[in-house]
Amino acid sequence: DIEIHVHPFALSYCSHGYRPQEVLPFTGSMGPFFNVFCATIVSLSLWRIRNPKLLPLLMWAGTAYIAEGVAMFIDIAGLPILTDWGKVIIIGGVSPVIIGILGIIFVTIGSIFMLLLMPLENVSHRDSFGKKYLITTSISFYFLLSVIYTSIFVLFVLDNRLIAFFSSIVFSLLLTTIYNPIFPFLDRLSHTKTFQIGWSEVKIALGSAFGIVIIVLVFF
Repeated sequence: DIEIHVHPFALSYCSHGYRPQEVLPFTGSMGPFFNVFCATIVSLSLWRIRNPKLLPLLMWAGTAYIAEGVAMFIDIAGLPILTDWGKVIIIGGVSPVIIGILGIIFVTIGSIFMLLLMPLENVSHRDSFGKKYLITTSISFYFLLSVIYTSIFVLFVLDNRLIAFFSSIVFSLLLTTIYNPIFPFLDRLSHTKTFQIGWSEVKIALGSAFGIVIIVLVFF
C-alpha cells in the first residue's frame, strides 16, 4: 500500500509500499482537478447564504483555482522535470500552450471568486487602496506561515516557499489594482452587501479555518 501525506504548510508526498515503475501521464493532474471540483461544489453551495462566518469555505474555490493555476505555470517553467503537469506535457503529449491557457483560466476564475468575497470582509470599492490591499494579502499570510514552518522543520523547500510568498505579495497588489475597474462587472455577476464584521464572525471563521488545518494534519 502507498501512504499519501497531505500537509497544509510543507510538501505533500507518497511513502511506503510498492510504487508502480510505469509513470502514468494523467495521475498527477487528478489531484488538482479533484481539489478544484470539491472546492467549487462547496463554495457555490454556500454562496446563497454568504456570511463572514463561512469565509474559509467560501474562499476555498478562489484559493484552489489560483493555487492550481499557478502550479501549472511553475511546472511549465520546470520542464523537463516530471512534475504533475510535466508528466501531462512530456508523457501525455499535451502542448504546454494548452496547459498555460488552462492556468490563465484557473487564475482568472480564482481571482474573480476572491474579489467577489471582498464585501463579506467589510471592504467596499470606495475604501482606500491600503485597506483593500491588506485584505487581499490573506494568501500571503498563508505562505508566510508556510515559510515559518519550513524554515524550522523542512528547510530544503524553504526557497520554494519564499518564492511563493513574495509572488503572492505581487499578486495581491495586482488584485487590489484591478478591483475598482472591474467592480461594476463583479457587482452585476453577484451583488453582495458590505458586512460589518464583529468578533463573533472573526472567532468562528478563524476557528473553522484552524479546524480544517488540524483535520488535514491528523488524518492525512
